[in-house]
Amino acid sequence: MQVSQIMTSKVHSCRRDDTLDDVRERCRKERVSALPVLDESDELAGIVTLTDLLPEWEHATPVKRIMSPFVYTLPPSADAHLAARLMRSKRIHHVVVTEGDAVVGIVSSYDLLQLVASPEGAADVVERGKASPRQVLHAMLENVSRRQAKVDDDLLRTKAPVEQDFAEAAVQLENDEVLQALNQEGHQQLEAISEALEKLDAGTWGLCEDCNQLIPIARLEALPYATTCVECARAREA
Repeated sequence: MQVSQIMTSKVHSCRRDDTLDDVRERCRKERVSALPVLDESDELAGIVTLTDLLPEWEHATPVKRIMSPFVYTLPPSADAHLAARLMRSKRIHHVVVTEGDAVVGIVSSYDLLQLVASPEGAADVVERGKASPRQVLHAMLENVSRRQAKVDDDLLRTKAPVEQDFAEAAVQLENDEVLQALNQEGHQQLEAISEALEKLDAGTWGLCEDCNQLIPIARLEALPYATTCVECARAREA
């Protein structure tokens, strides 16, 4: 899976001379936790996150005084797992996606939840298109189980008491929320894969639970543990 498949392409940004009040309001309005900072030439100059706003800065303080001038970037074609490793190693929650000097997207730690739910994560175990549904599902089960064990270990470590200042505590809280979301998503994924394997044994895999019609092959290739066709899935969400 590429970065372009999980990134948010509608990027909200700010300028270096915007005030902290401007940034807070924009983050609140757009429901984002980070804004790339652009210069007068619309080129990337830095990044500001809600964590940067925690200290008691004056409301009229310009963003350029508190932004992080060094921004970790990746091209849209980069492997999404590279974004995950970068966030983990650098202890950051956002990677800006660029093409040349242009900002074309942003990836947050929440976007990485899609990696857990993606069958592409099994690509290192089986070659898609040359494996049976059972092989793909078993590969996904192994892949997700391995990730889930890592998430469980990380959750245990975060429970250990550590002295932190206010900003560090805020970063830790965001880390904890991401881990909790990953944990929930992972368990749901494992349950769905296990149910799909049971349906294979029973001969009912590939049948829509709602209309009892065959689920299109394209949907099953994209989501091997799908339980409904696209139309019924949309009806459930309506």
